[in-house]
Amino acid sequence: MRKTTLKPLFQMSYSSLLELNDSCLYLIDRDASVFTLFGIGEETVTFLTDTGDELRAFRSDEEFLGDMSDATETRDQTADKIKVAIRDVMLRPRMIFGENTAKYRSFGTLGMDAMNDKDLLHCSERVVRAANQFFDLLEPAGLTHAIVDSLDTLSGTFREKINLKIDAVYVRDIGTEERIEIGNKLYNKIVILFDIGKTYWADKSEAKYNDYVIYNTPTGAPPPVGEKGDAEGIMVNGATNQPIVGGLIVADGVDAPAVTNVQGAWNVDDIPTTTTVLRASAPGMGNLTQAVNLSPTETAYVVFVMWPVTTPPPPTP
Repeated sequence: MRKTTLKPLFQMSYSSLLELNDSCLYLIDRDASVFTLFGIGEETVTFLTDTGDELRAFRSDEEFLGDMSDATETRDQTADKIKVAIRDVMLRPRMIFGENTAKYRSFGTLGMDAMNDKDLLHCSERVVRAANQFFDLLEPAGLTHAIVDSLDTLSGTFREKINLKIDAVYVRDIGTEERIEIGNKLYNKIVILFDIGKTYWADKSEAKYNDYVIYNTPTGAPPPVGEKGDAEGIMVNGATNQPIVGGLIVADGVDAPAVTNVQGAWNVDDIPTTTTVLRASAPGMGNLTQAVNLSPTETAYVVFVMWPVTTPPPPTP
């Protein structure tokens, strides 16, 4: 089964996410009496501080790309050297055997300039083997053991450079995934905390309510006026795996909730792109909150697996 690609739940940059985290820490301190009502205290502050520091210390994608660029450059430089060395060796069988002979073709250099890394490596190793095989015949044309050994050494170096490039790609992929995991963990926590703030201040202070509004845009600022996003999905009973009829999906900025149909399907249109949290509820079921990415050009798809209040969800593996 193909592994699902991990994606950020946030559209904002990592620097904007870290600024949001700093704002969250400030608001927890400012509104400590509010968050105490919800059991939010020093443990949460420590989580936000430590996770923010972990994310801040993580290597940026630009650094990973720099490593890949360096590895690519050294690999390409070695490839150029290999081609020069192969051409030097191939002058000898060309002189002794001629280009239209089976012995010349056995060196396997046809189309060398168009070869990929793997094929070029195999080609250089094959030229070394063939040169050693026909060495006595080619020696009168100036072939020496030093020339063959030099190409053999270059082949080994080229293999190392290819592996370094592959390793650089893997390191970037792993690093990118780890960074997204940290960012998602931090963003989800901030979303919950900001929801608490918005819920508390909704009918008490417009200014303080607005302090808890998250603008999930690339810049962390409000999106251009008029941009909207859509979301759709299904709601199912986790205990029976059957669709839930009459469940509600509430999105910030949308007046009316979406109601699931007989297939458990739902959709919400024209959601402000800053809204990245959907809240699901159904009779007899526990509530769920899901952070999602929204954009004017794509419809977000979310599956809500609801569990009866008397049936605990399975443990996370």
